Amino acid sequence: MATTYTWKIDSLDCTANIDIDTDCDIITSAIWTLTGNNGTISTSITSKTPLNINMEPNGEQSNNEPYLTLLEADVISEIQHALGTNQIAQIEAQIDSTLNTMTVNTITPALPWAV
Repeated sequence: MATTYTWKIDSLDCTANIDIDTDCDIITSAIWTLTGNNGTISTSITSKTPLNINMEPNGEQSNNEPYLTLLEADVISEIQHALGTNQIAQIEAQIDSTLNTMTVNTITPALPWAV
């Protein structure tokens, strides 16, 4: 069965101009997890990718609205762009390799109340 990959953003690092506001002005990095599932078992890789996503429209002071309307899919797209297709393929290959070496043992133990 083919592996299904799922991206998830765990956290974002931002800078804020403390002289002006405390909003997220620029997203500087993201911690993300990529999970691979082959239908039976799954495994994940977590990493951090540097980014430079400006949350200040037209360079003006932010009211935090751009950050509050940010979608996870948009950040995932930025991460994938930053990593590039070759590095993503390497990460997926690492997940596949781990999945191929993992085994699932199905056992049928005696019921504790029937012993």
